Amino acid sequence: MSLTKETRTLLRTAFRPHAPIEDPGSFIGRAEELDRVKDALESPGLQVVVFGERGCGKTSLTNVGTANKQRLQIFCEEGSNFSGICKDIALSFQRDHPGSIRYNATTGELRTESVTLDVNNLSGNDLRAILPRDETLFIVLDELDRIRDKATVTRLAELVKNVSTYQTNLTFVFVGVSENADDLLVGHASNFRNLRQVSLGRMENNELRQILDRGAQILGLEFTEATKVRMVELSDRMPFYLHLLATESAKSALERGSNKVTPEDLRRGSAAAAEDSVLSLREAYEHAILSVKQSAIYRRSIWALAALAGTSHTVAEITTAVNEIAETEGQAAVTPQAVGQALKKLSTQEKGEILETRTMGIYRFHQPLMKGFVRVAREHSDS
Repeated sequence: MSLTKETRTLLRTAFRPHAPIEDPGSFIGRAEELDRVKDALESPGLQVVVFGERGCGKTSLTNVGTANKQRLQIFCEEGSNFSGICKDIALSFQRDHPGSIRYNATTGELRTESVTLDVNNLSGNDLRAILPRDETLFIVLDELDRIRDKATVTRLAELVKNVSTYQTNLTFVFVGVSENADDLLVGHASNFRNLRQVSLGRMENNELRQILDRGAQILGLEFTEATKVRMVELSDRMPFYLHLLATESAKSALERGSNKVTPEDLRRGSAAAAEDSVLSLREAYEHAILSVKQSAIYRRSIWALAALAGTSHTVAEITTAVNEIAETEGQAAVTPQAVGQALKKLSTQEKGEILETRTMGIYRFHQPLMKGFVRVAREHSDS
């Protein structure tokens, strides 16, 4: 049966695969990381950088950590430069304080009682002159990793160092995809005396289960134990995929008129989840598994790598998993040499560089979210 408007609203409240969490009451897990962010925000002069894999909930953590505080949130883009980011910060602050700062869109001038500035050509000192000195303000620069101009990040680092010294009522929060803070800040993290680094990894299984339990309570549903186990496994400990699978599986149960979400609902939901995943992941996967010789080795190699626990694996480990898949499909085993050649090919530009190798003979997915996508796609294919 079709879902009512009220039920669809409840679904969006229970699970949020496509939008960061804003409400602290809806935020599950990450207690240690959240405490580190909140503690840093209460320490004048201390700046914060939140980093980790895509899909791990960095923006949600930052939103909840800065909830009920005066906050400016700026989303960085590939073409962002230092002056443009300063402009975004200044105009965002001006919108909240039109009485103290006036903006003339025709001339591009920002005016306070003491200065008149060209909003399209702001320096770091200009921005500091506009921002308050007697009230606490948090400035979130999200998706910092998208910036291609490294000189921009260098100038931002210099600005924040000056803020830490001369304007301690301001706190910058950098957020981005990275394996460490120094990479995100292009080698400048070590120069910060006052920098709180918060690494956000994948969620623990008990935290993922808590998300399911909270959503089930909102919807008046029950996820069976078998469904929970499989859903957590498929999610690859990524909250994005858990929210996505939970949404589609719960929808399947509700459309059946049932208050129990079963493995069959999960199988049906995985098809919708695969279609609803990030388009670039789906296109990269579909391109990578193509073979002019109608060979399944690319698909099986990708499936095998996704099925293995952990991130990086040897050719031998992947070959064993490939042949387990081949056996279930009634096909003959292949040699490690054949799998090695396939993996090498999947790491090339021709195959979209879906895999990468940092150590000879050790392979992993280039995009961290790809592993979860492949698991979801395979679940749909097997159903």
